[in-house]
Order: sequence, then C-alpha cells, then structure tokens
Amino acid sequence: MDDYVSTKGEVQFQDEYKPEPKPEPAMLPGDTVSCSIYAPPEAALGQTIMIQSWLHLWEEKNEVKELAVVIDDTAVLRQFSTLGLPVQHKERLHLVLESKHGGLATQTQVTRWLGTAQSIQFLVDIPPDMVEERLFFTLRVFLEQTESRLPCGEISFFIKIKDQAEAPLA
Repeated sequence: MDDYVSTKGEVQFQDEYKPEPKPEPAMLPGDTVSCSIYAPPEAALGQTIMIQSWLHLWEEKNEVKELAVVIDDTAVLRQFSTLGLPVQHKERLHLVLESKHGGLATQTQVTRWLGTAQSIQFLVDIPPDMVEERLFFTLRVFLEQTESRLPCGEISFFIKIKDQAEAPLA
C-alpha cells in the first residue's frame, strides 16, 4: 500500500488526492464537410445568376469543380471553407444566402447530408438600378438540432457588376 504512510496509528496520504480527469464528452463521429461556392465572376444589371453552394468531402473538390461547370459554364470557384462541426449522415443543414445589398431577399435552402457531394442552388436577380461595383454575399450554414440550429459555417464572397457599357445587348 504505497498510497499512505502510518505514523503512530494515524494515516497520512503521501500525495494530495487528485481526482482523475473527466474524459472529454465524446463527439459523435461524423464527416468533415467542405463547402465550395461556384458562381459567375461577374454579372450585368438586371441579369439572373445562379449561385451554387456545394457540400462535399475535401477529396471530392475536383469532381465538384467539374460538375459546377457542367451546371453553369460561366461558374468559377468564388470561395470555400470547411464547416466547423462534423456532420452526421442524414443530418439536416440549413443554408442561408444573404446579400449586403438591401434589395435582395435572403434565401434559405434545407438539405440532408448524404455523405457525398451535393449542390444547392440559389437564383439571384441582380437589381437593374444597382450602383455598386461589387455585390457581396454571405452564405451561413446551420446544423439542425432538435429545437435549434447550430451555426457551423460562414462564407463571404462577391460578384463584380459589369458596367452598363460592358453589358452585352439582349
């Protein structure tokens, strides 16, 4: 019994009592999910553009690039990020696209993570009276919980607005 020493019938511990550290709560296994944004690098006033938000595993990034261009041949990678929380298969994700331009409505799409690359598209009408040279967007990603949504990602990007003189005639 090495933990204590007896002196005249008294028990004294050699070291102070140190409780064992509690283990960290185990995170459920899940996928590390990346989010890539594909959109045209520029747009004309009054034009409707497609913004593609891709949820995917990092090793699928090249496949995502090829698919994004098949969907819209003007699309290029505008931004990417890795979500801050692991995502379980079949968990629901809310993707919220917001614009810094007051004339554009916030759009929300909901999807389930199925463990492989998937695209969520947003159609955006460029205001015909916009005077700014760039249209800024923020995509926020939330993980759905029983009674709440956990923020797990935020990506900001912009699209250049063509000068009216540069815009092609319809």
